[in-house]
Amino acid sequence: MNPRIFLCATVVVTLCIVIGFVWVLYGTPIHDVRLLILERAFVDAHMRHPSGSILVEQKTYLGGQYAHGSKRCVYAIGELRSMKLSKDNIKKSYEHVFVSFGEEHLPVLILFRDESEESYELPFVVWQDELTGMMDGLSTTYMVYVATTYPYLGDPRCND
Repeated sequence: MNPRIFLCATVVVTLCIVIGFVWVLYGTPIHDVRLLILERAFVDAHMRHPSGSILVEQKTYLGGQYAHGSKRCVYAIGELRSMKLSKDNIKKSYEHVFVSFGEEHLPVLILFRDESEESYELPFVVWQDELTGMMDGLSTTYMVYVATTYPYLGDPRCND
């Protein structure tokens, strides 16, 4: 066998093994890139939050829609916020706000502890539990977020 062909074959096989190992260990890189782009678009949207709204925590999610497997990857970016304003006034503040993500124009959504936008799907059910745990009765705690999905492309993070 020609030594050059043997060397090329060895390099190709080694690269396939390394790429396969990285894929299994870290997932599909396109999902990380798309999440990063969505996160940047969310920040670049320069949302006008209601006066007095306090940022409590920023959230990101990359994973499946359900706990026991999904053929879609969910990307969600949000901010946990708190303020002394009614839910209706908070909703009005974000009514016509969109985030551009490629060719999609994603609506900015609001999640309150006692109202569900996306029932029993991840990460929304987890975020809702966190909101319930933060009840203090004096202020309204809510999550302002955008989310989209993409085929899972064999990524174990999205189809566990």
